[in-house]
Amino acid sequence: MNSKQNYLKQAQNIKLKGKYDYNVSSNFDERYREVFPQLSPKQFVVLANRYPNYANCKTAEKIKQKFGLKNIILGAGSEDLIIKCNKIIRSKGWKTGVILPTFYRITETLKEWQPITKDKFLGNELNDMDIIWVCNPNPLDGQIIEKNILLNIFKKNKKIIFLIDETTIFFLDNWQGFSFLGQTPKNVLVINSFSKLFGLSGLRAGFASGNLNLLHLLQQEGTTFPFTSITESFVESILKNDRFFENIRIEIKKNKNEVEQILKQNTAIEIKPSETNCIFCRYKKNQSLYRDLLKKGIISLNLDQQFGIPRQGWVRLTAHSSKKLHKILIAKIKFLNREGKNETKN
Repeated sequence: MNSKQNYLKQAQNIKLKGKYDYNVSSNFDERYREVFPQLSPKQFVVLANRYPNYANCKTAEKIKQKFGLKNIILGAGSEDLIIKCNKIIRSKGWKTGVILPTFYRITETLKEWQPITKDKFLGNELNDMDIIWVCNPNPLDGQIIEKNILLNIFKKNKKIIFLIDETTIFFLDNWQGFSFLGQTPKNVLVINSFSKLFGLSGLRAGFASGNLNLLHLLQQEGTTFPFTSITESFVESILKNDRFFENIRIEIKKNKNEVEQILKQNTAIEIKPSETNCIFCRYKKNQSLYRDLLKKGIISLNLDQQFGIPRQGWVRLTAHSSKKLHKILIAKIKFLNREGKNETKN
């Protein structure tokens, strides 16, 4: 078991002790019930008993229409598609590069791979790779690479296949201006998810679009029914509720800004810019903000334990649209700030 898996296990054990989880980058909101299917016990039993359409073809068609896609393949979450992509990579013996930092499942399921820094990637130093993984936006540093910059790299390296993990793209205000959905170059495969903004982490719903060769190979590796009938029902409901999720997006941004402003009141803490739904912060001096937040009942993501990130004391806090979770986080941070002021006086 690698260190990341150990960390996830530790986080699960901590949650059992009554802590509040702000380390996972997916959103939670009690109001999701307003747009999720209102299933009676009878309807739930019917869906649980019903076979989905073969390859979930009806739901797949609705996703294609929604995002203007020609070809897609569905997966039981983005992780399912990532694992299958890497199975194909291993079988083909493709020389693989990974832009760091990255989602741990990408490197965990590769046999061999070469790390590529963001600077080298942007400088087009790609070392004759066959295929390259890129997380954009990157939930581990809060950064995003502009679309025109990526397009330029793709055009200069037409023999390389680029796998773009866009699972956090929908949090962005103008996500269409950054995403390659519906306008994917031939040498690019894009992976997206309904887990992060849309709240379906537990139901597992993802999709991939783009490079036809990889889509064909994924189809051969594919599951007959990647979505259950219940998952189909939830995904189709999400696709019809743009206004609701636009409001969720706005609420997340507002809550994130408020948390950052309160953190800035603590002169011992520094924050770095983030384009995502996450806040990145640390103590200016050599102290553990992760530990102090945990003492207050807040589980953050300890970035010192993430591969490809320098050990500099940074933690990641996820801003939720949930009024309850936001209220708790604000209260805990204010308490942390007051304690810091008292220690300074003493």
